[in-house]
Order: sequence, then C-alpha cells, then structure tokens
Amino acid sequence: MPITEASEARSDELLAEIDTVVLNLQLKRFHWRAPPKGSVEARNEHWIDFCLTPRPLNARGCITGHAASGGYSRIGDILYVPSGARLNADADAGKTAQDTLICRIRNEHLNEMLERESWREHALRACTDVNSGAVKFLLSRLRDEIQNPGYASAILLESAAIHLAIELHRYLDSVDLLPTKRMALTTRQLKAIQHQIEATTAAPSIEDLAKATSLSASYLMRAFKVTTGETLGAHIARCRHEKAKQMLSHTRLSISSIATELGFANSSAFAFAFRKYSGCSPRIFRQNHNTLTVGARG
Repeated sequence: MPITEASEARSDELLAEIDTVVLNLQLKRFHWRAPPKGSVEARNEHWIDFCLTPRPLNARGCITGHAASGGYSRIGDILYVPSGARLNADADAGKTAQDTLICRIRNEHLNEMLERESWREHALRACTDVNSGAVKFLLSRLRDEIQNPGYASAILLESAAIHLAIELHRYLDSVDLLPTKRMALTTRQLKAIQHQIEATTAAPSIEDLAKATSLSASYLMRAFKVTTGETLGAHIARCRHEKAKQMLSHTRLSISSIATELGFANSSAFAFAFRKYSGCSPRIFRQNHNTLTVGARG
C-alpha cells in the first residue's frame, strides 16, 4: 500500500499522471526495501488506491476518523480513504515492487456526494477492501485511460469520476444496511478463518472453516455475509486469486503447477477463474509482473 509519509522503506516512481479540475490521477510504482509501515491522511479529498499488482504480504490497515475506527483488517485490491479520515497500515514483507493507480477526488460537488451523515465501524472497515464490481470496472477504465490517453481524455476522466463517486456511495449504503450485532463474527473468528485460508495454497472447505470457528457451516456462511458484506465462497476465491498473483509474480513455478497447488482441476479451470478476477490470462499477467524473468515460463 503506498504510504504518503516519507519512508526509508520505499522509493517511488511516477509512471503517468493526468490532472483535471475534478481529480488527480497517478500511476505509480513503489519499490519496497523493507516491510511497509506508515499512514496516510486524506485532507479535503477522497483518496482511492487501486493496486494493479500483488500487495506486500499480509497488508492490513485501520481507517480512523469521523468519530469511529474500523479496526485493522485486510487491505484488498481497492482501498478507499474518505476525506477527513486517516489510514494506518503495515505489512509483513518488503523487497518487492507494486504498481498502483491513485485517484484523488477533490471536486467540491463530488466531495458532497461522498459525504455521509455518520460512519459506522463496519463501514470504515469495508473501505480497506472495497468489494464492488462497478467500482473496480471504473477504476480499470481510468487505468486504461492514463496508460493510453485519447481524444477528450479530461472529459472522459471527469465523467468517470462522477460515476465512481456514485458507485462508492452506493457500496457504502449497502454496507450500512447490514445488521451488525446478532450474527456478526468476532475478530477472533475472522482471524481464524483467514489463518485457515492462508495456511494452505488450496482452498479450505466450508466445513474446515466452521470447525475452526466452532460454528455450523450454515451459520458461518450467513454470519460471514452479515459481518463482511461478502459471501464466504467469494472471499475464499478472492484470496486464492491473490495467492495466484503472488505465485505468478514471485516464483518460477509453471502455470500448470500453480493450478495444481491451488486446487484447480486443470490449467484451463485455473485460467478461467484467474481471468474472471484479473481480466487477463495467467500467462499475460506473469509476462507483465514476474520479478524473476529468467525461467519465468508458463
């Protein structure tokens, strides 16, 4: 996760930038020399981080502000820091490169669209891992535009920023509608689930996770949805996708070997699932992001 405070743990490389009256868009490459740790504060702007490569291992963050705190939770591909809030973040592993699209929405009208009357704890927690297909689609469109700007680029970006503000607000509205007490999982149960998922490369069964949390499988699935806003199956699939990105980026294992380790029936099933989340095949992803260029073949 890019941290805006000066840090000896990393160096920054600005790959591209587009600046308009509505938003500032930057494509950056962060070279981590040590495990990341720091904070970022969004002042008079809404700050969105769309990670295009795997984040450092076990990236986690806590968003505070607006008289609430989200508590530490996993940082996903999309991180949102609302205006007036502060992110404290860290991770376990450094010595890696990370490509990130940073979008700063600073238009007064759009800021008003994103303002909320109050922030609940689980809404702030949801900002560290924005699980919205619409938001991801729009950020992907912004990524494409900054990489290959065309006719009326500024107008396109400003219209996309309006759509992005709307979808972020809708996402947080949906999170606010979730019940928070009766079926919510405890922090210990959530950690137990994540430990089970990360302990092996293949996806754990729902029964294994239920045993780890001392719950029935059916109750666990309902409670996980209530607590996180995401189905347990979707979360497992997303975590397995993150493992796939790490293995494609940082190992010389063949694609077929990675598919086997992750529990897929064959390379075709792995490629289909990977393309669903990344928008490209495992082979193309490896060509663009593998840090071990020698022998990095599928």
